[in-house]
Amino acid sequence: MAHNDTVLLDGIIEKRKNDNYPSNNVGEIFEYLICEQILKEHDLDDEQIKQGIIDGKDDGGIDAFYVFVNGHFVQDLYNFSFPRGTCELLIYILTSKHRNKFEQKVLDNQVATISEILDLQKTEDELIGSYSELLLEKRRELFVVYRSIAAKLRSTEIRYYYASRGSFVGENTRSRANQIIEITQSYFSDCLCEYSFFGSKEILMLYRKIKDYSLRLPYSKALAKEGQCFIVLSRISDYNSFITSDDKKLRMYLFDSNVRDYMGLNSTNDDILCSLNHKNNIDFWWLNNGITILASGARDLGGYVEIDNVQIVNGLQTSQTIYNYFHSCKEQSDERCVMIKIISADKLEIRDNIIRATNNQTSISTASLHATDKIQRDIEEILLKAGFHYERRLNYYKNQGVNQDLIITPLNLSKIYVALISKSLSTAIRLRSRFMRKPESYARVYNENISITVWASLVKIYSRVSIVLKSLRKIDSNSSGRYHKGIKLIVMFLCVARIKGTYSYTNDEIINFDANLIADDLVIETWEYLFKEYSNKDLKRVWSNADTISNILESASKNFGIKNFEEANKRDEAYFPLDIKGRKILDINLINKIDKLLPKQPWPKGTHHNVAKSLNISSTDVSHAINYLIDNQKRYPQKDGVVFDFDGSIIKNF
Repeated sequence: MAHNDTVLLDGIIEKRKNDNYPSNNVGEIFEYLICEQILKEHDLDDEQIKQGIIDGKDDGGIDAFYVFVNGHFVQDLYNFSFPRGTCELLIYILTSKHRNKFEQKVLDNQVATISEILDLQKTEDELIGSYSELLLEKRRELFVVYRSIAAKLRSTEIRYYYASRGSFVGENTRSRANQIIEITQSYFSDCLCEYSFFGSKEILMLYRKIKDYSLRLPYSKALAKEGQCFIVLSRISDYNSFITSDDKKLRMYLFDSNVRDYMGLNSTNDDILCSLNHKNNIDFWWLNNGITILASGARDLGGYVEIDNVQIVNGLQTSQTIYNYFHSCKEQSDERCVMIKIISADKLEIRDNIIRATNNQTSISTASLHATDKIQRDIEEILLKAGFHYERRLNYYKNQGVNQDLIITPLNLSKIYVALISKSLSTAIRLRSRFMRKPESYARVYNENISITVWASLVKIYSRVSIVLKSLRKIDSNSSGRYHKGIKLIVMFLCVARIKGTYSYTNDEIINFDANLIADDLVIETWEYLFKEYSNKDLKRVWSNADTISNILESASKNFGIKNFEEANKRDEAYFPLDIKGRKILDINLINKIDKLLPKQPWPKGTHHNVAKSLNISSTDVSHAINYLIDNQKRYPQKDGVVFDFDGSIIKNF
């Protein structure tokens, strides 16, 4: 290892420490950097990267754990749509140590852990030793995923990474790595498994690997050309190379602007694959709608088009299926063609209109198109003027190197709005992106009747509290950062209420609120009050429990002299409407009858049909009632026989 490699790596870490990204702790910065770089091709956002990090006491030598199905990160298992066709399972298990050498004891620890954690026949009670709840939760997720795709599983790949600042890997350490591979393959038949060591040199190589948005697309025939816009026919093998990186992975980042995700092998994609598999006298482009590429510029250089800032805005299903076709067959050359439109447009509004138009031509949910809504563009603009970056398009600003502290996602912005404007903390903390699929609940947050300046005020308040809390670093190292945002929302709400002296402040008061009034001492005092009151409880459960939050607000009302507690002690059910299909909201008496007939969870398959038959009502009404009970925390969320808590985690031995 060249000594300067370590010097350069330390310089990167020092800069991130100065930027407090993701914290000011060198070990955490190094850990995040490793996850970020190794998973670069998957283009995960900040929240997704952090969700996979499980470092802490009793982590079994595993610092991060990520599961992908067909290339898509399993982030929210309760809402994850498993493909209906064949599946590819990919697991990353990462360990990072900010030390000058690779230590055998790290792998000794992993050998014992892997022997138990990946043996999915073992129950948690049978596991030898003590493992953190975060690691066990990842194991539960893997178990559910593996069981869900077992009948459709085509391949399993597990990649281990051990990163440090070192270079030399001892023979005994490599032997341990080989032992881990053997143990892994004994649990997963036909599993492709590898163990990689990344020192300063390898980390720098990854760090310097820039996502290439400017690419050359070979074509066999140009059908039309106008300025820097083209319609061309490209061989499907050439197009596959265009969307594939040097290490034969799909360039997921090229699809950031595509409002849909890959649907798996549904009927449409099955037809596409069938067309690829059965060669005949009909060219592929005759049977397919083609691809749309949005660019900032394009030039015809004879035989290929050089395209700047490539974004594939329509044709993800076709692209993924073409990639899968070549990924699964030995033949890498194919003369058949796909039709590709290349449109050069610089203005954001024009680009968004193209994205909306090209994706509106097939069946698609309203929520998928929200990124291009006028109010979303307006929010982005108003936040830019306030010095913040609204990530309405996945990783748009992150990929430009914008400080993470200045980036706000739509889900986080929605939570801030529900907490401060709707004054429904329990709803805000448990809010998930699925609420945006419902027009009524989406419209409640992104309300064009309220002044557009409210968004800048909300973000300034949240940012002010976040900066202070981030400097405290008082979260227990054994616990998950996933409840941290819940704590921030509560602290933020209480700080505003304390300054105003009441929970019944008006929207105009928030719009005109001076975030500088939130002093460091005020945030720290509020934070310490919460931990003093609830330090002996399971914090993850505390911050997602409506009754506990109500108690917190009532106690804070008395302790800090905040008036009008009843104004904050509410839960706005409008964010979880039952009438999403135009149905009437069920009578509460009927809901209670349904509740009494429901058995203990987990319910067996077909329970809602049995309850419907008993009451002589429709199964749809029972499903709506169950949703109501779940939304009001009277029943737990359940999917495919698996019971989840209200934070989206699998409940152990339920």
